[in-house]
Amino acid sequence: MAASLLNLQGQLLGVVMLTSDRRALYTADDGAFLRAVLGHAAMAIQNAARFEIVDTLSRLDALTALGNRGEFDRSLRDQVTRARLAAMPLSVLVADIDYFKQINDSYGHAEGDRVLKEIAQLIAEAARAPNASFRLGGEEFAVLLGEAKAAAVSIAETLRSRVEDKALFDDGARLTMSIGVASLPEDGREPAALVAAADKALYKAKSEGRNRVRAA
Repeated sequence: MAASLLNLQGQLLGVVMLTSDRRALYTADDGAFLRAVLGHAAMAIQNAARFEIVDTLSRLDALTALGNRGEFDRSLRDQVTRARLAAMPLSVLVADIDYFKQINDSYGHAEGDRVLKEIAQLIAEAARAPNASFRLGGEEFAVLLGEAKAAAVSIAETLRSRVEDKALFDDGARLTMSIGVASLPEDGREPAALVAAADKALYKAKSEGRNRVRAA
């Protein structure tokens, strides 16, 4: 016996098929009962799907579709725990677009948003893994890497270079990015300590002239 799984709008969600080793035929009452049960099942499936969509959206930055600050904090806690248990490397990159306010002032906020989305794409590519890149707010981003410090610094340098080389404006203007790198366990064994170390390294990169990578 088979019955369609329909939502409230009558759209097909799937088909449920039943077989029995106890009887040769199902009755009309069996079919009616199945359809009634499937009506409730369809509502439950739709509600679960809506919840999943809302939950996913709550974890993403609306402009860039990278993970937001809350998702970064959750992911960092989880990855620090796993890395410590498995004695595996973990590095945090904190990146900031240099002089980004001048972009908004010179080109307007619409262009600023476009630039942020393009930079976010470069950052997502550098992360080398899904759900590993984040927008912390404004023009500040973060990346979680399952790499030791030397490899993380190399990845950060590649990202910095790609941002510098990216042609973002018709008038030839370029952007640069400063990046701080911190790694587990030498720069901290807790999430807050790692972020603080990466922030300190980022401040060092800024104070030394910007457009550079510095490690904690």
